[in-house]
Amino acid sequence: QLADHCEPQKSAASLGTLGLQSRKRNSKTFNTTPYPLDLFHHLLEASGWGVSRVFLEASSHGLKQNRLAGLDIDTAIFSPITRDHMDYHPDIDDYVSSKLILANLARNNIILSLGCAHAPRILEHLRRKRPQARTVTVDPTLPAADWHFADIVPDETGFEARLRTGHATYAIHIPLLGRFNLNNLLLSMASLATSGLPAGDLCSAASALLPAAGRMQRLNLNLPGYVYIDYAHTPDALAAGLREAVRWGRAAGFRPSSDPTDFW
Repeated sequence: QLADHCEPQKSAASLGTLGLQSRKRNSKTFNTTPYPLDLFHHLLEASGWGVSRVFLEASSHGLKQNRLAGLDIDTAIFSPITRDHMDYHPDIDDYVSSKLILANLARNNIILSLGCAHAPRILEHLRRKRPQARTVTVDPTLPAADWHFADIVPDETGFEARLRTGHATYAIHIPLLGRFNLNNLLLSMASLATSGLPAGDLCSAASALLPAAGRMQRLNLNLPGYVYIDYAHTPDALAAGLREAVRWGRAAGFRPSSDPTDFW
């Protein structure tokens, strides 16, 4: 969304859990990170749509199984690493090691969540293995991060804040709920800034953002109060969603289900 708002003459797409999605067209996929032949088929499909920039979700499964082999990746983005996919990985060390493969594949830039518990290990890996790569750190509240927010004020529609990057400060309105979305936004903005988009333009574009489907998404059901849906599928993600509801002073509940079509 940020790329499309800042460069309306171009077209961007995302490829991941929600399939292949662009501003005008969507296509279904069967894996978060497709197998190589399927992956290149989808990239060719996106190119046919006129897409010039693709944001790819790189799962730990996909990285460990070399599904991104042969792909030219400009920028790697590390969101906070939590205990996920432990049915596949024997331990958290193997999971983090799989994620680090992405750092080795990125040609130019590494964007890292500084507040991640595994950030020190990732930074040490970059120092030893990828010293030539440009590393940019982000965190919603840590002043030590290259990109961070100050004076964050939440409300029922999102957040008002000031973005600080380098020696510049920008006012920003963020129409997204959930503090984890502040981190996701910083990761996205920093990655686009490395490609030359101005921070001020990115802040302006942020005010028009819509939530990702199923991620702290407000439903308009003509009911008293507020109803949000979030497809949290790990303990950490569920806890984050419930903390946000409590922070807003809302009653919160969840329904576990093994059926992906059972949204309620």
